[in-house]
Amino acid sequence: MFDASHLTDLSKILGSLSKDNVGDAMIRASAIRSIIVDPIIKEKADQTLDTIRSFARRADIDWKVFETPIVPEFTLKETQAWQVIAIVGTLVELNYCFERVEEASIFTFENSAPVRFYVNGIFHYLASLFLLDGKDNKKKGFIYPGTLIKALQPMGLEGLLEPL
Repeated sequence: MFDASHLTDLSKILGSLSKDNVGDAMIRASAIRSIIVDPIIKEKADQTLDTIRSFARRADIDWKVFETPIVPEFTLKETQAWQVIAIVGTLVELNYCFERVEEASIFTFENSAPVRFYVNGIFHYLASLFLLDGKDNKKKGFIYPGTLIKALQPMGLEGLLEPL
């Protein structure tokens, strides 16, 4: 019964979805989906989350996406703007790996080449973005390992990595 109420919450999120809140909706929906344990309700929740993801993929330049977007306290230099664009693109690629690994395992088999490809892609992105060069980064004054911190910390946006 507890999971059913979470499914109702997901339906409400889907019903209130707009181009001005899709980012916030994705965060809430993903959090709710992660605590559902009943397999049947989990499958229905996945369908709702897939609909929300499909809506999010259509995001365009004029969409607000988050009710309170993260805004740096200064105007980004051209190089920093390009770094942010590259970070977003890279995270979209990582998200693609996460979305496709499950699909590949359903349509092929557990340890197939497509599944291994996406799993290796996930490992590659996670290692390079968040894990590698810890000692070198520390020597250079960065508070976290990985490559993302090298772009985010100079912009004062290192706090974005704290939840990770």
